[in-house]
Amino acid sequence: MPQETGGTNWRPKLIVVAASANPNTTGSVPRIGFRISKGLHDVAGATLVLHARDRQEVAGSFPPDSVHFAGSNRLARVIRKVATTLFSEQWNLISLLDFFDYLVFDAHAYLIVRRLVWQGVADYVLRVNPVSYRFPSLLPRLPVPVFTGPHNGGMEWPGGFAYLEGKERTGQRLRFLGNMAHAVLRDTGRYAGIFVAHDMCARTVAEQHRDRVVIFPENGVDEVTFASPHAGDATRLLYVGRLTPFKAVDIAIRALARLPEQVRFTIVGDGPQQAELEGLARRLGVRDRCRFEGQQPHALLDGYYREAGVFVFPSVRESGGAVVLEAMSHSLPCLVANWGGPPIYTEKTGVHLSVQSPEALEDDLVAKLLEFLKKPEAARDIGRRSRQVIRGEYLWDSKAARLWTMIRQFAPDQRNASADRAVRISETGPRSTCNRRLR
Repeated sequence: MPQETGGTNWRPKLIVVAASANPNTTGSVPRIGFRISKGLHDVAGATLVLHARDRQEVAGSFPPDSVHFAGSNRLARVIRKVATTLFSEQWNLISLLDFFDYLVFDAHAYLIVRRLVWQGVADYVLRVNPVSYRFPSLLPRLPVPVFTGPHNGGMEWPGGFAYLEGKERTGQRLRFLGNMAHAVLRDTGRYAGIFVAHDMCARTVAEQHRDRVVIFPENGVDEVTFASPHAGDATRLLYVGRLTPFKAVDIAIRALARLPEQVRFTIVGDGPQQAELEGLARRLGVRDRCRFEGQQPHALLDGYYREAGVFVFPSVRESGGAVVLEAMSHSLPCLVANWGGPPIYTEKTGVHLSVQSPEALEDDLVAKLLEFLKKPEAARDIGRRSRQVIRGEYLWDSKAARLWTMIRQFAPDQRNASADRAVRISETGPRSTCNRRLR
């Protein structure tokens, strides 16, 4: 029997499709997928379609009848093993091979959601990830408004750092494949709305469809916890993240060598550049002032934020940068490269560093830290205001509520369409679709 969809008690129903949703990982993409899915489940009662790979990781987080699983766990494991063997830690290239796993997931998710739509379970659909908008989807073919995002990606290199493309192997030259896939599926023009993290990502959407693009940063934090008692103390510098060339940690170490002896730098994370960075610190005579802590579980990061005074994040190709939000939530003033996602988070409170050249970035970083050393109260004030921004804009629960509001405002009223689908179901029955679990 179809559900009642008309009348004053009508409540719009949402399905969230997430190709990656895992709360128990250090990777930002699956954690974002989980937090958005969980937030929309809590505020909108959303039904979820998640990847079979994440079944165990989300167990107990949702009522069993509110979650469906699509895709193949076995295929995902095989593709990821092949990709990491071929490309080691080149995550941009690894994601290209993950595309084949995603295609299987998307097709299976489409069949599941189509059945749910015709059962009256959905008035809107949101495809949360993959992270890049360039991945196409069958979902916009559904007879309800379909949204996608929030996506990041589409990053270009700042002019003075284009030489890093050879080191990072981002796969930038292969972006045309995504455009071709969209052209084949003709999905872009069918989305009711496209949420993206920043302007560079918006430019990956065909120009004729940019009227449906909304800027909505994809990152958030769970809660505002204890403020660091050392906030504003520029002798306690902290970096959290991967150690790869585009993160520009080498520039931060060079800046450290130009700062007073009492300044210390804690580096949390690992990556292919770690040995090179440790060697650089030794050559510059600051190895004893640098603490390389390696990769740490996400649950332990709070301790590092609470011991820090200033957060340094000079990454020059950062589409997201969730660690910046985490640092802000601990009242740390943040020094970020003026490129990509981080300067959006810190627009009201942060200090933005020049990306004109590596030398300009280093000089700017040294100048700002010397200013903080002379005026610690000004640095503390930046940290306090940063914490207020987190409370007002970046808590996951409030972000999920805003996203749900935007979805309902952006699309036409679905009340009549929902009632019409219910009538057709009662008259003809739902369409037959495959819902076989892939292993």
